[in-house]
Amino acid sequence: MQSMRTMARFLQAVQDVSNQTVSLEAMIAPDKFDTVVAAVHSLAQQSVSARRYPKYDLPPVALKVGNYLMSCKGILKGKALRTCNTNLERQVSNFVNLYISCSFYRLEVVTLVCSEKQSFLPDVSQCESFEVQ
Repeated sequence: MQSMRTMARFLQAVQDVSNQTVSLEAMIAPDKFDTVVAAVHSLAQQSVSARRYPKYDLPPVALKVGNYLMSCKGILKGKALRTCNTNLERQVSNFVNLYISCSFYRLEVVTLVCSEKQSFLPDVSQCESFEVQ
């Protein structure tokens, strides 16, 4: 029940950011990745710390949404495979690749949250300068 409420709040945040009515399935697409990240930043109440790093008042919400999106990714990929929809399968795979390319930031946040230090995440634009090996 908690996961459904969190994802409903996420979809509301996406609608606020994009000014469009959206579905969860439509959000798992590479062209929507920046919108998803902006919505998660909004939902986790991003602000700027005294050291000018992005700071989140609710970092666990961002982590939960990421985990729930990866669960939805599995469901959507299964749908694509069952219906032989290669475009949908490619779309889901590309979204996951974008997510993974920024996952080292996610790991850093988990470490910081668990140690109860101030958490931060850089902007999505900074993810482009790193490669996944």
